[in-house]
Amino acid sequence: TFNQRRTHTLSNGEVIWDFAGNVWEWTSYFNDTAPPYDATDGGRVSAWREFTLIDTFGSMTQTDLISQAAVTGAWDSTQSIGKYYAGASSGGALHRGGNWSFATSVGIFTANFGNQPITASATIGFRCAVAVP
Repeated sequence: TFNQRRTHTLSNGEVIWDFAGNVWEWTSYFNDTAPPYDATDGGRVSAWREFTLIDTFGSMTQTDLISQAAVTGAWDSTQSIGKYYAGASSGGALHRGGNWSFATSVGIFTANFGNQPITASATIGFRCAVAVP
């Protein structure tokens, strides 16, 4: 246990700092068709959902969005992996991580398709990363 969940330790032992819960992280993925979402419980498209409640993700597979270990273990936000949000309209840019105001929806695998690629906000940023030997 730890006081601040600021780090994520990868399977190779490397550590990522401040990935989830600071600002949304832009990715290069954009879905220009209907939101990749189909819920097993018939829930609304425009609501935050647990990954375990999603049947299909459109053209993406579940392991495109979360790790195989999370799929196999049926992990959800109680394991701090985050949640899935397809957005209310068709298409959207994929944001990861989450910002400080999203509470249990943030996590290393959070997938947010709720914004278009032209969206600007103080809560959306990007990460430049380099592997340090």
